[in-house]
Amino acid sequence: MGKGIKMENELRFHHVGIACHDIAITRTFYVEQGYTAGDVVIDPLRDVKICFLDKPGSLQLELLAPLDESSPINRILSSQGVTPYHICYAVDNIDAAVLELRQKKFVCVSKTQPACALDGRGVCFMYHKHVGLIELLES
Repeated sequence: MGKGIKMENELRFHHVGIACHDIAITRTFYVEQGYTAGDVVIDPLRDVKICFLDKPGSLQLELLAPLDESSPINRILSSQGVTPYHICYAVDNIDAAVLELRQKKFVCVSKTQPACALDGRGVCFMYHKHVGLIELLES
């Protein structure tokens, strides 16, 4: 992969995305564990419903549920059920980070587009067979 070469664009942890069938049902478990749930947001670009969960001293979580049968979340739900789906990293320069990750053999799964659940900041998804799916978020 990088043979010890540090990226110029630091990847800073932002959240863990969790694929689920029904946000209301999955959210209940996390609320019982002390998380506070945000509003459910519809993301028509990605064909998903999204809900962020926060708890002081814990990782931020993002629940993602399919909007319909064409949602990309359905594939992982049908093969694995409810499961962690991706890790999101904030970056200062998303275009430069994409270029650096491509050099490390990551493949772009989606081009950079605004994320309605993240104040319209640009996000893109990338995949590496030894790392899995990551999301990059413009700072």
